[in-house]
Amino acid sequence: MTELVVHLYKSTSGKLFPRAYFFCQLKISLVFRKNVRHYQPVFRGFMYDWCLCERGSMYLPFFIHHQNAQKAYLMLFVFCLPLLAAKSALSETDTKRTTDFTTYSLEELMDMELVSASKKSQTAHESASAVYVITQEDIRRSGAVNLPEVLRMAPGIVVERADPGAFAVTSRGFLGKYANKLLVMIDGRSIYSPSFSGVLWTYNDILLENIERIEVIRGPGATLWGANAVNGVINIITKNAKDMQGGLGVATVSNQEGYDGLRYGVKLKENMYLTAYGKYMHFGNVINDKFDDRRQKNMGARLDWDMTDRDKLFVSAQSYDSDDSGRTTHPLVLPPLVNPEVNSSATIRGGNFLSRWDHTFSPTSDMSLKIYYSSQKTRAERATGYRPARDSSDLRDDVSRESAADIDFQHSFALGGSNSIVWGCGSRYSRLYKQDRNFYFTLEHETERQKLYNFFVQDDLVLAPERLHLILGSKFEYNAYTQLEVQPSIRLLYTPSQNQTFWAAVSRATRTPSFLEEKGRILSGYINPGSLYPLSPPGTVELQSSNNIESEDLIAYELGHRMQLTPRLSLDTALFYNVYNRLRSLEPSAPQLHPGYFIVPVQADNNMKGRTYGAEVAANWQVLPQWRLQGTYSYLRMNLKPEKKSRDTTSEYDEDLSPENTFTLRSLYSITPSLECDISLYFMDEIKRLNNPSHTDLTLRLGWKPCKNLMVEGIGSNLIDNKYKAFRDDVYARGDNKVRRIFYCRMTVEF
Repeated sequence: MTELVVHLYKSTSGKLFPRAYFFCQLKISLVFRKNVRHYQPVFRGFMYDWCLCERGSMYLPFFIHHQNAQKAYLMLFVFCLPLLAAKSALSETDTKRTTDFTTYSLEELMDMELVSASKKSQTAHESASAVYVITQEDIRRSGAVNLPEVLRMAPGIVVERADPGAFAVTSRGFLGKYANKLLVMIDGRSIYSPSFSGVLWTYNDILLENIERIEVIRGPGATLWGANAVNGVINIITKNAKDMQGGLGVATVSNQEGYDGLRYGVKLKENMYLTAYGKYMHFGNVINDKFDDRRQKNMGARLDWDMTDRDKLFVSAQSYDSDDSGRTTHPLVLPPLVNPEVNSSATIRGGNFLSRWDHTFSPTSDMSLKIYYSSQKTRAERATGYRPARDSSDLRDDVSRESAADIDFQHSFALGGSNSIVWGCGSRYSRLYKQDRNFYFTLEHETERQKLYNFFVQDDLVLAPERLHLILGSKFEYNAYTQLEVQPSIRLLYTPSQNQTFWAAVSRATRTPSFLEEKGRILSGYINPGSLYPLSPPGTVELQSSNNIESEDLIAYELGHRMQLTPRLSLDTALFYNVYNRLRSLEPSAPQLHPGYFIVPVQADNNMKGRTYGAEVAANWQVLPQWRLQGTYSYLRMNLKPEKKSRDTTSEYDEDLSPENTFTLRSLYSITPSLECDISLYFMDEIKRLNNPSHTDLTLRLGWKPCKNLMVEGIGSNLIDNKYKAFRDDVYARGDNKVRRIFYCRMTVEF
């Protein structure tokens, strides 16, 4: 057997790529006996080394000198790729075929167990919701390097790149970098920020190889999950520590950005397993040509213990550390009022802890008790309110801390022969501390606190065995801002045959106000001189909170149909019609004139309403045993209107922030058991309000598995539209917002 081994020696300076000479060695080995393998872990600043044989070796040394060593790595990979493909196609291999979804039938995929749609185990075929499952093999073969990019393959989910490392993600409209109508969880732990009720995707990134599956529910999920599960729920479920034993190393090199990861799992004792991991990400000059850099480190561990046949304990912990620096615009609040570009930097550190105890009383009754705590500290340096920063003496620290603690209990049981009941209760405590420095935002008090209490119950009533189910339930939540919130739902599930399911639902969901909407003040923009009246001075807009703001309200009507047309073809369709009331509006007041500048106060209120409707289709076609096609299409129409008493003239145009049409097509083809070729096509319609034209993203992935424990991948993204306009709804967005073409070389080794 002939093998091609690549040795890449890196400097020990700690940098990702050396700027001087580096040595690359191609080792072509003829092996006449079983390989003796040893691996050195993949780390930044250390040697990459895979030694797969002991004799019959021929060394082909050469040197490369390049100003940008990243390109040299890519040149090396492109040079090696034809050899790798030829070797894989022509030579005999001792590798076993990778276990992936292409080895399963569509019936088996439909029978995959889910927990997010009803807070109990059920299959997609039994779910009365618009649900889509992204498996680990979907993730691996997508070519994605972060969570938001993975979510693009789900129908109804819109993902747009914003700043380096920042994304705008939403479901069924209201796209924004700080979108607040989508509940996102990791292993049932909510990761939305109480500051603005949105998700900071960058700081909640985890090692993609640790994910077992992602359950995506479009539409309201508030009956089970509570406030903020308005337009959808995303639950990221990680693998059991028992399934992550041994070691795994991942290294990615790219012309723009990259990440490294390391994971190792051990068995502590019988039925007790521990896994720890680390991940380093570097978001470089991806969006614009100006200085912009973000580096992040994530570390975490997971413990799974089957204490008895009836009791299981799950404990996880994670920490992250992010350094962010670049150029941003910031309105200065004291004369001379200008809107300069200033250097800024921020350090974000945080962590979380989650523990869950599961107990089984009987085959039809079980309970779960979950406790978690999360904390984050942000320290930012920006210009003072008097002038742009000229040196470090003009910078001040801007410190904020937020934390949350949550306890949640759940119990499910069967009542009689036709009722399956799940109920639970919980409490959440949130705290936000903000040092008053007159930067992005301030609070009425230095520290704000919020307590939330909830109770829910849901009954799955069997009207006709194996045919017709009626699902009734409601969530009752109490918070200090809006008092009691009731969020009921009624769902009907009809299964005329094993291959077909119809479902319908009517639901209510609410979004409670965030800390900033209730107790905050935000500088939101700069007004050019002469805008107020001829020769008027410059000004700024100040968003002010309101103690009278209420929860946003949604009544959703949904219809769905799932059908397996043939043993090789399945189709999933969902229709929805949403009615929104009390949407947030921005009510301006009379300008306040000051010597040399003016301020326009804008207060948050609930004077907007709207309607949205649309359709989502997902198809799965097993063309050949080794070839699968997956496609999705989503259509969305929005109509937002202010109430008659509203003075808001801008919020209704938020309907033009979301694309009307999105389309994805994925081809996953296994050329041989060790060589894969995957193509992903993503189409995004125009975003009218930002004047962003429609664009198409083509991602190509080639994967080669030379032996059981090694995977080498070449990935190209944005291959059609190079430098298309990125999403920008943030007045502090940086640079020219261009998304570039990116190439990756990723190596994954198990040991």
